[in-house]
Amino acid sequence: MQNKLDEMLAHMAHAHQQVARVLEAEREVNVRMAGLINEMPDLMPQFADAQGLLDGSASVNAGIVAYLSGLADLQEMIADSISHLVKELAVADEE
Repeated sequence: MQNKLDEMLAHMAHAHQQVARVLEAEREVNVRMAGLINEMPDLMPQFADAQGLLDGSASVNAGIVAYLSGLADLQEMIADSISHLVKELAVADEE
C-alpha cells in the first residue's frame, strides 16, 4: 500500500511541477506586458485610436487575471492531492 501511495505522490508531484512551469511562463508574459504598460506616459497622449489603447489594456488585465486564476487552480490541486494522501495514510495507519 505504501508503494502505491509513493507512486501516486510522485505522479502528482510531477503533474504539479508541469502546471507550475506553465504558470511560470504565463508570469513571464505578464511581467513583460506590465513592463510595456509601465513605459507608457501617465498622461493621455494623442492617440489616433483610443479603442486600440483600451483593447490593449483589457488584454493585459485578462492575462493577469488568467495567471492569478491559474495560481489559484494550482493551489487547489495541491490541497486536494495532499488531503487525499493524508486520508489514505490515516487509513493505512489504522490497519
